[in-house]
Amino acid sequence: MWPELLYSQQSSSAWFAAFCESPIVFHGFHYAIAVHADALRGQTLWSNRNEMIAHKNMTIHLLNNMLSHLDDHNVDIEIVIHAVLLLTHNDLRDNKVENSPQSALSPHFPYAGWLNVFGGIGAVQPHAQALQHLLERAGGLKALKFPGLASIIAL
Repeated sequence: MWPELLYSQQSSSAWFAAFCESPIVFHGFHYAIAVHADALRGQTLWSNRNEMIAHKNMTIHLLNNMLSHLDDHNVDIEIVIHAVLLLTHNDLRDNKVENSPQSALSPHFPYAGWLNVFGGIGAVQPHAQALQHLLERAGGLKALKFPGLASIIAL
């Protein structure tokens, strides 16, 4: 999910700044990283640890707080979208990566780490629906100003 795989240094810098400055993005990324690490290994090792569950719970707690104040002008809807995106696409399915159906993607480098996660991580439907609603409220993908966010969502 790191934007430097597809985008400029400006996008990477903005995402890293959000990680450092926004508690909700900080906690969301910690949980997302644990899920991706587990998907790469094909086993649940990190994402079910108490520390990672605490990061996920804190993300949800902060998200609920921000959503309850979304009509206030001091809540950045793009940070809320960012947090929901992190929760939406970072749920490790019970079936392991090796048990997942073959992806239509035939990578040139089949053992290149992040490519192995296709098929092992699913979208959480309630989060996906919330993401769609938030995007509509923000004015759609074209209205997003956070570097790389619209493109990542479009993927």
